[in-house]
Amino acid sequence: MRLLLDEHLDRRFAEQLRTRGYDVLAVAESSDLIEADDPTVLEHCIADGRVLVTYNVRDFRPLVEARLAAGEALPGVLLLSPRTYPQGARS
Repeated sequence: MRLLLDEHLDRRFAEQLRTRGYDVLAVAESSDLIEADDPTVLEHCIADGRVLVTYNVRDFRPLVEARLAAGEALPGVLLLSPRTYPQGARS
């Protein structure tokens, strides 16, 4: 499984996952994606076959639902809960 970590996830997390053998890219590592809007990030995931990992449920859920309603495929989106996976230095 190939992953793209959204901007709220630290690039060090991607680095740690790569040392464990995962194919991971962080938005913060890609000059094409830094400051990109959410539809652009999702398009990149689709084009690159990556599952998006994000805390941003509010913005990505409607984008994903619209694609699915249109019958369009996407690799997937992993929506994180800040209650279960708190953001910050410890995460």
